[in-house]
Amino acid sequence: PVPGWTQHAAEWPFVLEGYLEDIGGVVKGYIDGIYRNPAGELVVLDYKNTKERKDVTKSYQLLLYLEALNERLSDEEATQAGYVYVGEAGPKVDLYDYEQLLEFRDDLHADLRAADVGSYGDLNSGLICAECLHHSLGCADPEWDRQLASNQ
Repeated sequence: PVPGWTQHAAEWPFVLEGYLEDIGGVVKGYIDGIYRNPAGELVVLDYKNTKERKDVTKSYQLLLYLEALNERLSDEEATQAGYVYVGEAGPKVDLYDYEQLLEFRDDLHADLRAADVGSYGDLNSGLICAECLHHSLGCADPEWDRQLASNQ
């Protein structure tokens, strides 16, 4: 049914600063699509080109996307999120109500707290920083940049 829905955004960027008071980093990402279904409700959709379907009890991205979108909305709330399978697992759409996904909020928060704790020990900047695509991680020395790396 999705092709008949009104699309409001594609690859919508979000940043959650202070989402959890006890984590130091920000949570950021992109929502594949934000749509309005025929009932007029806002729906978050994540496209999957996979062989297998996602287990919503083990992946909390849909809840995170709803939390991010609803934080920005002031006059309404997105009520559903789902996966749109366009690969071997599809074509299929699995939709979940916000209330269903809220059951996993504690698990989402636990995963975010675990991700906030470094597990690589002491990190040192080096030549690998020159090609790293993850400049926002903050593990490289602030003085390090690609120009500096190319001069060594």
